[in-house]
Amino acid sequence: MFLFSALLAFSSSPSSPSVLPTPEEALNGWIALWDGTITDWEVGPGWKTSPGGRLVMANSKAGPRCRLGGGEWKLRTVTTPGKRSELKIVWRQGDGEKLIGTWKAEEPKTEISFRTPTGKHGLIRLEGANLEIVSLWHKPDRTEELIEGKGLSGWKLVPGKKSKTFTTPEGWIRIQDGPGDLQTENTYADFVAQLTLRTGGKHLNSGFFFRAIPGEQWQGYEAQIRNEFTPDTYRAYSIDSFDAKSHQPTGKIEVKSTAVDYGSGAIYRRMPARSPAAQDNEWFTLTVSAVGREISTWVQGQPQVVWKDNRPENANARQGFRAKAGVFGIQGHDPTTLIDFRSLRVLKLD
Repeated sequence: MFLFSALLAFSSSPSSPSVLPTPEEALNGWIALWDGTITDWEVGPGWKTSPGGRLVMANSKAGPRCRLGGGEWKLRTVTTPGKRSELKIVWRQGDGEKLIGTWKAEEPKTEISFRTPTGKHGLIRLEGANLEIVSLWHKPDRTEELIEGKGLSGWKLVPGKKSKTFTTPEGWIRIQDGPGDLQTENTYADFVAQLTLRTGGKHLNSGFFFRAIPGEQWQGYEAQIRNEFTPDTYRAYSIDSFDAKSHQPTGKIEVKSTAVDYGSGAIYRRMPARSPAAQDNEWFTLTVSAVGREISTWVQGQPQVVWKDNRPENANARQGFRAKAGVFGIQGHDPTTLIDFRSLRVLKLD
């Protein structure tokens, strides 16, 4: 049975109708699915974007391409003056579509809160008329904590490397020096993971590895950690492209970003981060969703990457697509590494 702890809750005067979560909201786990563009959305006919960065739905369907699981959602909308607005919210998962709820109203502003079920992954779809989408946020259920209250229990360093790890008096994990790789003992395949971390120096380099090979350093997908961007100066990243069906190479595409060395939230060597969202020496969140070939990331709740790994299968994600479960890894990149990890919460979607 498809259950919700709460179906729909409405408010005619929502708080802060901003597109992106505040730093405090991001640290509490909220991520934005709408960032003012349709870059990561599937949209049907009958839509447009407003000068203010809202999604205007005349009579259309739209939804983010990010696969997620159970958790809380907040949708903020503005209705079209003088017209009755309508909205249907659908959860699309492997065994079909489940209706979350329908809504009709004439209030100028409305906030809708709902939940999706823990367990299976899926996609949110909005079907609406005469309304504008101001923001769409999600707070994933986090059913397993790997750091907070546990320290280094369940973790081990790849032997023979230079990195050192400590449990701080506050119970955080600190990784210093490098190269090195601190890995979980457990393995994970499909998941949503949220890290809370703080870099201890300017433009420090690290990474969060997933579906990685146990006992081998840096042999997995890598969500990059490097808070260095150059405003107004774009770099051209050459990205390998593969056919979605045959998985054969189709050449390269050029992606421009202000990120240095791909930037925090990038999938390293695969897709650069979109925009600066975190500051060195301050706590921030890194969220990673991995479902089959589809991988998405957020930094401080801001969307960074939506990428589908169309490469041929390989046991090593550095060399090709890997679906098999692997360990999580925290990278000690070089002798300047000094990074604290306060929390790593995981929702399995296997």
